[in-house]
Amino acid sequence: MAARNVVRLWKEGLVGGDKLDLENGQFMKMIPAINNYGALELGNGTLDMDFKVFMGADGSYVWFDSSGKAVTFSGVSLVAEATTISGALTLSGATALTGVITPSASGYMEQKIVDVSANAVTINATHYGAMVKLQNAGVTTVTLPAPAAGNSGAWLEIFSDVAQNQVLGGTAGKLAVTGNLAADTYTLTGAIGACLKVVSDGALWHVTSEIGTWAAA
Repeated sequence: MAARNVVRLWKEGLVGGDKLDLENGQFMKMIPAINNYGALELGNGTLDMDFKVFMGADGSYVWFDSSGKAVTFSGVSLVAEATTISGALTLSGATALTGVITPSASGYMEQKIVDVSANAVTINATHYGAMVKLQNAGVTTVTLPAPAAGNSGAWLEIFSDVAQNQVLGGTAGKLAVTGNLAADTYTLTGAIGACLKVVSDGALWHVTSEIGTWAAA
């Protein structure tokens, strides 16, 4: 079929809402007349459209979102083998990474930082993987969520910017600290620069490192 006829049929299909049916064993292929010539473009930067490819189920797709300027992988695996990624990469949700991630000579893994100026903070997913800086002039109480399968592997660091007796707590008996596997709270003897790291294993929150003087209760 001549190229002009294919284009005409595609235009008619887009206007009329028709679909292109491929039977078992059939395939559609586009080949340039000369290697590395030509391009397949959707939109022109002013008049654009979304592009979505479904992969076996309604919730499994790759979606090129024009208005959001994003590519969403939903319910599918992204396999990048020996791939170089430049610029900012944002990962949301539970993302499993395998293999070795090596920053370039001038690259680095950015540390998330959350500033807390209130006298109390309840930890949630927005704090996971972050250095949580306690900046309130008085004592700040940090409340951890109950350890559960949903937060197993979650961690955060707590850093005191002030010389206050900061209090770490949460579900009674679910803090594992030095000398106590069932602590209710862990309280700092006020010191600027004191800090600790906590990690959930789904059953307990473990204090895996600490600086400063902390006491369990």
